[in-house]
Amino acid sequence: MGRMLKEPWRIAGWVAPVALGLLLVTTTVRCAADSLPLYEALFERHSVSERTGITPEGLAHVGREVQAYFASGDDSPLSVTVRVHGVPRTLFNENEVSHMADVKALFLRVYRVQTISAVLLVALALLAAWRLRLEALLVVASWMRRGAVVTAAVILVLGLLSAVAFRQVFIVFHYIGFPQGNWVFDPRTEFLVQVFPFGFWRDITLLIGVLILLETGVLWWVSGAVRRYGSRQRSGSEQSDTLTCLHTYPNELEARMAEGLLRDAGIRSMVRPAQAGYAAWGQNQFTAHGLWVLRMHEEEARTLLEGTC
Repeated sequence: MGRMLKEPWRIAGWVAPVALGLLLVTTTVRCAADSLPLYEALFERHSVSERTGITPEGLAHVGREVQAYFASGDDSPLSVTVRVHGVPRTLFNENEVSHMADVKALFLRVYRVQTISAVLLVALALLAAWRLRLEALLVVASWMRRGAVVTAAVILVLGLLSAVAFRQVFIVFHYIGFPQGNWVFDPRTEFLVQVFPFGFWRDITLLIGVLILLETGVLWWVSGAVRRYGSRQRSGSEQSDTLTCLHTYPNELEARMAEGLLRDAGIRSMVRPAQAGYAAWGQNQFTAHGLWVLRMHEEEARTLLEGTC
């Protein structure tokens, strides 16, 4: 029976860290995808304005339109009109618009994973708080620490592969993410790869990886703080649940009278012989008896009885 009760928490001990890792990754990706200043910085870094003939203001407009397209809930195709070398034109052709629809579908899946991960983590945390009480803090801290380690390990492996062969990793990602194959474009004539060149994706991927590693470091630190706080809370609870001798009376009658006063005040207590064990109760009424209370009620009981042990 005990094994059956513990098994779900063993499973949660891996589900929660994985969900936490997915939440970190998807949230960071979403923040990067929604950051117009990041787009503008990368446009400038890769001289996109000079390459395309689109002014920096025009590129900012393109970035806003793309972000609004990804955030929209309808199926309308992407349509961006901007001045190229001073001449207004529709920027993306039919093939590029089709690929952006596939990219949007991929982003929507990422956002869905983000939501599911967040809901799952909240549900597990609330369940732990309900079932484990003070132990829940230690359990959640272990989830956080394991999630930080697993996520950092995966990102480091992917980061190493990207550092050695980013182009190959980029191509494999497109084969997996876009099996329909409409992701190859001519950089001489098609603006999608001119506005978002290969270096744009390399830099934003590197930035996302670095941010996730920093987040795992913060998560590790927070898990340590939660663990220390949980340990102190549990230690305090254990101490408050222990019995302490409040006062020793010369006989059982006086001890029982004090016990009654505490009981009337709502403080639970117990009387036991100061020298003999429980087997001697009823035979040593005239020997010294101790009045015991929970440590958490000691100060209140002493104030009430104005006695010392």
